[in-house]
Amino acid sequence: MDVARALSFDLPSTSMVPQEKSLLPVGNVDEEIEITDQLVDPYPENEVVEEPFEQCFAPSVGMEFDSIDDAYNFYNHYGFKTGFSIRRAQKYHSQTGEKKVISQRFVCSKEGLSKRQKQERIGVGISPNEKTPQKAISFRRTSCKASLSVSLQSNGKWLVTTFKKEHNHELVQSPSKKRYFKSHTHIRDDQKECISLLSNQNVAPAKIFEAIVEKEGGRHNVLFSKKQLTNEIAKENRKLVGVDVKKALEYFKMMQETDPDFFFEVEPDDNQTVKNIFWIDGRSRRSYQAFGDVLVFDTTYNTNRYYMPCSPFIGVNHHWLSIFFGCALIRAEGADTFKWLFRTFLKAMNGKHPKGIITDQDPAMRVAIADVFPNTTHRCCQWHVMRKARDNLGLVYGKIKGLEDDLQSCISLSLTIEEFEKGWKDMLEKYNMQDNKHLDLMFRTREKWVPAYFRGTFFADMSTSQRSESANAVLKLWTDSHTSIYKFVMQFSKMVEGIFAKEDEEDFRSCTEQPQLWSFDPIEVEARRVYTRKIYSLFKNLFRQSTSFNIHEVEKDALYEVKRIHDPTTSNWKICVYQVRVNKANTEISCNCRGFEFQGLLCSHSLKIMQNLGMRLHPRYVLQRWTKEANEGLKKSQSDIRSVEAIRSDAERYEHLRIKAIKIVDDFWKPFELYTIASTKLETCYNELSEIAKSKRSDMSTEHVEVTVVKPLINSGEVGEEMNYRDPPQSQCKGRRRPQRHKHPIEKKMRTCSNCGKKAGHNVRTCQQNSSKEAPELDCENQIQSETPSN
Repeated sequence: MDVARALSFDLPSTSMVPQEKSLLPVGNVDEEIEITDQLVDPYPENEVVEEPFEQCFAPSVGMEFDSIDDAYNFYNHYGFKTGFSIRRAQKYHSQTGEKKVISQRFVCSKEGLSKRQKQERIGVGISPNEKTPQKAISFRRTSCKASLSVSLQSNGKWLVTTFKKEHNHELVQSPSKKRYFKSHTHIRDDQKECISLLSNQNVAPAKIFEAIVEKEGGRHNVLFSKKQLTNEIAKENRKLVGVDVKKALEYFKMMQETDPDFFFEVEPDDNQTVKNIFWIDGRSRRSYQAFGDVLVFDTTYNTNRYYMPCSPFIGVNHHWLSIFFGCALIRAEGADTFKWLFRTFLKAMNGKHPKGIITDQDPAMRVAIADVFPNTTHRCCQWHVMRKARDNLGLVYGKIKGLEDDLQSCISLSLTIEEFEKGWKDMLEKYNMQDNKHLDLMFRTREKWVPAYFRGTFFADMSTSQRSESANAVLKLWTDSHTSIYKFVMQFSKMVEGIFAKEDEEDFRSCTEQPQLWSFDPIEVEARRVYTRKIYSLFKNLFRQSTSFNIHEVEKDALYEVKRIHDPTTSNWKICVYQVRVNKANTEISCNCRGFEFQGLLCSHSLKIMQNLGMRLHPRYVLQRWTKEANEGLKKSQSDIRSVEAIRSDAERYEHLRIKAIKIVDDFWKPFELYTIASTKLETCYNELSEIAKSKRSDMSTEHVEVTVVKPLINSGEVGEEMNYRDPPQSQCKGRRRPQRHKHPIEKKMRTCSNCGKKAGHNVRTCQQNSSKEAPELDCENQIQSETPSN
């Protein structure tokens, strides 16, 4: 029994049918087996005698089983120990009533002959001249007669009526080779749970297999192959076909039960097929109230099986970490779709508009932002603009030396709008590029991407969509083009949990650790006290940079010029002069670089003047969003710390019970009395749980449950419209390469030109060597003769 349990085969309880010296006729067996009503114990009491396997567990006529599956498992286990594989053969049904199975025959896997073997035996097969010969295969069947037959009795038991033991082939005795038999390959439930757990973490099937091999103590203890493991993963994924959206929305509703602030909304089309989905958890909604002043929005592709672009809203928190403010899956990238998405986003955020938003140069996004976020400053990613400039001006850069550097300096180092426009005009005149179309296009759209137009708007020192690109790269580590919506939602939730875990860690370190000071200036000391670790690190770098400037007083205690100290090693730097205006009475300071307005931290030029005048760090120049108490008023609610019962996964529950069971085995296996009590109680507990599980399954099978999705409102308990949604079709988004028509190999074959004799893909009419001459004209009769193959 212990061997069977180790090999994951459940051995059913068997019993001999007690009869008074009666004889049972048995199927095709020539002899008759006598069954008596007394079973004599051949061994004295307390004496242990090891019996051979075939005497202990070999099948025999008269054995009874509770079910047909128990009979199959018993014979299969016998086959494993003996060295052969089995399969199900003929079954017989009753001719009255429900026509249920009343008899089943299990045979050796080598029973009978395959179709190819029968053809070969009678000399029928594929002729040698056949154009498509069949693939050569090896024959496995040998017409083995070993079998076991069971039949249903009136008491509901399955009785062994026939057992043929002899085989006409060699039996496999090596345990390491027996596991390759088809009927012996088996993935246990705990192994399936482990496979599912690791697969959900995007672990490759080959690595999952090696992990299970290590856990089981060697490859010989694993009764399945890598291919079967891959098939198991694929089978689990196929279960979501047709119910993908349904499972995702069930997950959303479950999240709402544990997190009242969780929000989601679905937009269907006319056929009740999901068109767009948006969701956000409660903590992200609360964090938006503190860090939602600037957003980065972009779409990424190939993250799910429907090719729906993923559209996350990304911001930056007080630790300079990216943070998600919700995510959406959309089927199209038109203006109407983005308008629905932005309006839904505002609905989830209680109508709070961001101050700034960074996107790429998508015209549909521009139209939607102007309509939904009229008071939000929209900025296009500067990196995308400059990349397009390199694509269109690459040849010009190679011919005209210095153009690229001057263009970059004009864009990045211009402090004011007037300075940029004058520098642009001078650059065009210097290189005579007034007629260049792409430069003209860049200048006409300058208000959407040139830094000089945004220096007075807070963008948290961001000018590109780099945070979105980084988030997309991490997201693609968790998802791919085969991921279902349900699994995508689960993986996205894990990403968000990881971000908040990192935020909690940084909160802890900011409260319990003190970064090292660079100086003992009161300005830096105060900055270390209020800022988080990362923000203080940025401030300290700015404070250190202030030592590289000289000061020239223009107006007494009012206006100063700050100029960088000349350094031959930085000769490529453009020499800029910054003007800093000071009002000591009101402790006000401002620089024409507008660094504080753009980044939220005082620039190095202002810090140089403050240090020179002995000023202190005024609270008006300390943004709340960068401090340690940035989210103090938005602390986690009770829903953020869910109970163990609410968050425990299947793997956690399995491990929890397994540890308890192992503890019982380790503590009570040795004393015989304790072993007997533990064994009895465990068996009783198992039987009780089995009865409960059967009743649960019967209740679920008889009860028809219709799953509906409720669209929650923002801050009320009212129930919205109930709707059942269908899975979406594959979308043809902008970033997805259009599918190519499959071409037959004949189409891909290069044509041979009859004029030049080359396989160049052209014909006599398009041949370059015949461009000056007219193509020869063939009459219809000659053309037909030339195309007719000769015998």
